[in-house]
Amino acid sequence: MPKGKGVLKLQLIIAELKSGKTTKQIADHYGVTPRAVSDMCNRHGFKLRDLQAYKEHKADLLAFKQSQILDAMGKDKIKEASLRDQATTFNILNNAEKLERGQATSNVNINALTADISAVDAEIDKLTKLLNPEEYDPETQEAEISPGPPDG
Repeated sequence: MPKGKGVLKLQLIIAELKSGKTTKQIADHYGVTPRAVSDMCNRHGFKLRDLQAYKEHKADLLAFKQSQILDAMGKDKIKEASLRDQATTFNILNNAEKLERGQATSNVNINALTADISAVDAEIDKLTKLLNPEEYDPETQEAEISPGPPDG
């Protein structure tokens, strides 16, 4: 970026800060003052430390927000938002927290998954027999795939 332009994009600043560069290094690179870099971050409310803390504690912050919504459901605030809206918000935050903690967000029927896998295995077996009938071993259900003709 030419010196003196002063046009900065927040995404670029964030990427550079996350990579470990200082505001002075970023400013020098873009031909602006360190103050311009800081002002851009402040204008958009971005603080790298806040972002890192948020990422480290995201699941706990989501759980806290759920708690606040539950508290609000029984108070006067229920008049401001419908119960359905608050319940929907609770559910969204609950799913987000579960994802952050690596937990399931829905029930899965393991029997249906097993049946699907068996069907795929049967289809693979069928296709393997069609492609390589003379090389198919029914004992191991494997086929040796021989290389095709050389490129010529």
